[in-house]
Amino acid sequence: MKKRAMTIGALVIAGALSSCGSDGDSAAASEADRAADDYEITQMVTKWHDAVTTKDVDLAMSLFADDAVLTAAGKPHSGKDEIRKFFMTQAAPFKPENRWTSLTHTPDIRHTISGERGSLYFECHYFDTGTRQLVNSVSGDTRIVQVDGHWLFTSLVADNAILS
Repeated sequence: MKKRAMTIGALVIAGALSSCGSDGDSAAASEADRAADDYEITQMVTKWHDAVTTKDVDLAMSLFADDAVLTAAGKPHSGKDEIRKFFMTQAAPFKPENRWTSLTHTPDIRHTISGERGSLYFECHYFDTGTRQLVNSVSGDTRIVQVDGHWLFTSLVADNAILS
């Protein structure tokens, strides 16, 4: 009987220790998932700047959900087809005559995450590569969603950035 009680006690302790370890593992995994999400969301900003600097509309479009809405100059463009058309015909950074590079100041990137949804704010400071002059500053206030493990814009409101 004493041996049986010791065996049961050992099993209870082992179970308690393994569940403590799994909670720790779960917390570590959750922390790692959060860090991966943080990284991917900040990479969205990098990809955006790459897309507008190189005039790569396909790269820009890869950042948008199928049903996304882009609002520029107060006018909404709904869905990928309308957003692509806007980039190809109206968006100044994508115009062939504009030789601009896009930069951001790291503290101007802020995001929140709540499950598979979040928000992202960033600024684009466009410099003419020939004159090296600042030609435009735009803020992007976005809503984002995680789809198949990737973060995408569902709403992007572009407006003039307020420079301090």
